[in-house]
Amino acid sequence: MIGARQKKFSDCVSLLSGGTPAKSNPQFWGGQIPWVSCKDMKVDRIAGSQDYLTEDGAAKIRMVPERTILLVVRGMILAKALPVALTNLPVTFNQDLKALICKEGIDTTFLYYWLKGNEHQILGIVDEAGHGTKRIQTDRLMNLNVTVPELPTQRRIASILSAYDDLIENNNKRIKILEEMARMLYREWFVHFRFPGHEKVKMVDSALGKIPEGWRAGTLFDLPISFIDGDRGKNYPKKADFLERGFCLFLNTGNIKQDRFDFSTTAFITEERDNLLRKGKLSSGDTILTTRGTVGSVAYYSDIPAYKYVRINSGMLIVRTDDHLNAPLFFYHLFKSQEMKENYTQFATGSAQPQLPIKTLEKIPIIIPAEHLMTLFNEQIYPTNRMIELLQLKNMNLQESRDLLLPKLISGELDVDELDIEGAA
Repeated sequence: MIGARQKKFSDCVSLLSGGTPAKSNPQFWGGQIPWVSCKDMKVDRIAGSQDYLTEDGAAKIRMVPERTILLVVRGMILAKALPVALTNLPVTFNQDLKALICKEGIDTTFLYYWLKGNEHQILGIVDEAGHGTKRIQTDRLMNLNVTVPELPTQRRIASILSAYDDLIENNNKRIKILEEMARMLYREWFVHFRFPGHEKVKMVDSALGKIPEGWRAGTLFDLPISFIDGDRGKNYPKKADFLERGFCLFLNTGNIKQDRFDFSTTAFITEERDNLLRKGKLSSGDTILTTRGTVGSVAYYSDIPAYKYVRINSGMLIVRTDDHLNAPLFFYHLFKSQEMKENYTQFATGSAQPQLPIKTLEKIPIIIPAEHLMTLFNEQIYPTNRMIELLQLKNMNLQESRDLLLPKLISGELDVDELDIEGAA
């Protein structure tokens, strides 16, 4: 890379530490200021968080501005991945993260991509604290060597890679709008009972309160669906059966995030091992529910993903519509509804590793709509869901293209003068 220089990481950035205001003080929590922790670092750009601080809470710790790099430096996630993100707004953050403030001559977005492109190298310096938690020690991080091109070249590289992420972010915004439209339609029909023709339907008593005539109270086992779990026992894949690229994609609970599939980390098994497994193979229209560890995450599988053979592991369940009823999207929205999420929490067993066995699902009460409404909802929501799936596929392709380009640009293998931002987009 012409004009590039070798620097220590300490010559490129200053590190800032985060913190946690007292959880016991309600005056610190529930405000409008994002407080980012490891659980929020599953995205490339931070636009919010699960927990928020008040101004009093934020005053107790450090706040960093928009376009700051956040890096996870402590947590078991470091055993397999390096979460790093850019902030899209001012945020606070906890003590498991570091904020990276770039020094003069270093472009923030370029350094962000440098971290992503050197994930393997950085994970190589991860060790364990006394209690077994994975960590990146500051002195080791700051001693890393960084190949730094001239500032205009840094910005050129950052612009090319950002073009991909801008498209991904725009697609994600469209996906959120479409998902909210579908969620609101589900709630309008099946929670508030304002379905087509509801004005002519009488409300009657049931064990679960007033419900429309023709509906009934029951449990999940009374629905026209089947529950299929993953294989266990001697045929269950072992470490040696997993490949970087193989015949059959083998999903775990980590492949479902924010009620959709995330194929960014994938594991495959061979055709031979797949043939030994008797259960857990996905078909188009299946809803997948996580039942161990992270209980209650949901995703919908169709023919859009570019994987012909997909199986689930033993910490998940397939929810499959009975043959006589064409309503798979109704069940997807049912299982990811807020009411069902609350039931998963209530009926899950185990504290160290929560579980939701199939037999437990029989205890979950539910109002069962008339079947013609399930089918009608499926017809109404299908175009919206198809658009969501196509946008998700576009994002998968964009991520794959970006990830192929990233190491070549960061290392200088590709000359940025030969690429243009418009072409990247």
